[in-house]
Amino acid sequence: MIAIINLLRDKTLTKMKLDEAKKYLSLYDSNIACIYGVIYGFGKGIYKNLNDSGQMIYDIFEKIPVQGLLPCVKGMFYYQLGRISYEEKRFIDALKFYNEAICALQQIYCVERVNQANIHIANTLQYMRQYNDAEDLYYKMLEEARRYNYNKRICMCLNNLAYLYLIQNKYDKCIEFVYKAKKAGSVQHDLNYYLAYCTYRTKSKEEARSVVTKLLQDEDDRYTARMMKLIQGFINDNTGKIDRYFSLIKNDIIQLNDALEMKLLYEMVISYYMDKNNSKCIELCKGYFALEKS
Repeated sequence: MIAIINLLRDKTLTKMKLDEAKKYLSLYDSNIACIYGVIYGFGKGIYKNLNDSGQMIYDIFEKIPVQGLLPCVKGMFYYQLGRISYEEKRFIDALKFYNEAICALQQIYCVERVNQANIHIANTLQYMRQYNDAEDLYYKMLEEARRYNYNKRICMCLNNLAYLYLIQNKYDKCIEFVYKAKKAGSVQHDLNYYLAYCTYRTKSKEEARSVVTKLLQDEDDRYTARMMKLIQGFINDNTGKIDRYFSLIKNDIIQLNDALEMKLLYEMVISYYMDKNNSKCIELCKGYFALEKS
């Protein structure tokens, strides 16, 4: 148990510490095993080591009975299962696990973690294109986060609402929430390209050009910079630049495995070519409809 406690206290996980904790799985204490699964998922990084984390946590889930788990352990363990299911695009399972996590965490009045799990449910609904349900839940969690002064959760909700409005082509609403997120202290890079694109769609070319140039001067995130250079191509009618950055960003998104972001990319470029190049537009639409089928 000391090894597990040390892991909980130490945010810097090493292989030696993980191996030390792993040997306690042989005790088959449900709480210890599930705590290890939770720590392993956070420490190894689900997003960077999805297969490794998933294999470990599902192995525990299949072998260890959950009936005797403490609510705090059960809640966080199911939360990890929800994260893995979401990353694996198994959204129904993700919703089920997140709701199980919420039920357990509510027993110990863990309001902040319940808020976080609900935000992830909203993210999942958004990815499933249940936009109205996602929007309602984001607003509900935003008000709750404000009530308890959960600054990180406030920023998450504002960021996600900005993106939700962007993918629905509600450009003025997106701009509104970009500024709200920045005012709340959000440092998410993608907000800058949301702002750049919405400005391009709603303002004059001169104003859009000024906004994008200013944002690019301080941008150090490669993906966001590429998105803004693509938007700069729209503003300047530079088809060579558009085609180049479309290709680069598409490869970036393939690595991210983000279907919503790929859909948005195609819609942005198709919208540009719609009245300018019919053959190019038809070619892009074929790629877009292939996304819809996959």
